[in-house]
Formats: sequence, structure tokens, C-alpha cells
Amino acid sequence: LVMLLFYQSAKVAINKSSEVYTEKQKSLIDIFDKLSIIRKAGLSNRYLNLINSLSAEAAYQSYKSSFLTEIIDSLARGISLMSILATAIFGIHLIWANSISTGALIATLFIMWRVLAPAQSVCSTLSRVEKLRRAISQINSFMGLEDDKTTNVTKIQT
Repeated sequence: LVMLLFYQSAKVAINKSSEVYTEKQKSLIDIFDKLSIIRKAGLSNRYLNLINSLSAEAAYQSYKSSFLTEIIDSLARGISLMSILATAIFGIHLIWANSISTGALIATLFIMWRVLAPAQSVCSTLSRVEKLRRAISQINSFMGLEDDKTTNVTKIQT
């Protein structure tokens, strides 16, 4: 239930974080390629401000994505622990009323733990799956690019 509520928000945050980080990397590559031209033109401060703003935006988006992921993980853990705690409290009352035995309560708690642990793990890995999906799409788009055309290649003689 928690995963369904927050899945779209987490997906949007992770995608935004990834896009900003990719934009930052592209800008850094462009700047390093044209570093001598930038220095000669006296535009170092302008590009330094650009790098700073892109880095700040990338850090902020990464923070938002991580924060949302931690909220989902915490909610999943909290719901899991609260349901086990509620079962234990309700089970203790049933033991006092001689409705169930202590062994039955322990068995019920073990079964609940075994059922809730995978659900909790799914919520915890939600962000990793989305990041992996995003990385796969970036690799696929990279692989779809045309090859560089090699011109004037000189062969090194051995």
C-alpha cells in the first residue's frame, strides 16, 4: 500500500535527479573541452557560477530523491513493526483469556514476520529499481547513437 502511494512521487524525484545530474555532467564535459577558450575570453567566473548552480541543483534533487526514498522505507518498516506489535498485544490478551497458547502466538508472530519482511524489502528496493530502470534507458539511448565517423586515420606501423 505504501509503495503504491509513493511510487509515482519517487519515480518523478529519481528521474528529475538523474536528469539534473546528466545535465551537470554534459556541461562539465563541454567546459573542459573548451577550457582554454573560456580562459582566454575571460569567462571563467561565468562558467564557475554555472558549475556551482548545476552542482547545487544536482545535490538538491539528489537530496529530495533520497529523502523520499527514506520516508517510504521508514513507513514500510513502521507499518511492519506496528502490525507485529499489535498482533503481539492482541495475542497476549488471547493468552490471558485462555483462547490460544503461547506457542500459537509465537508461531503467529513468526509467520507474520516471514510474510511482512518481503513486502518491506520491496518498498526498500523501490528506488534502486527505478534508478536501474533509468540507467538502462540511458544506456539504450547511448547505444542508439550513430558511430563516430573516422576520417584521416593514420595507421601506426609496427
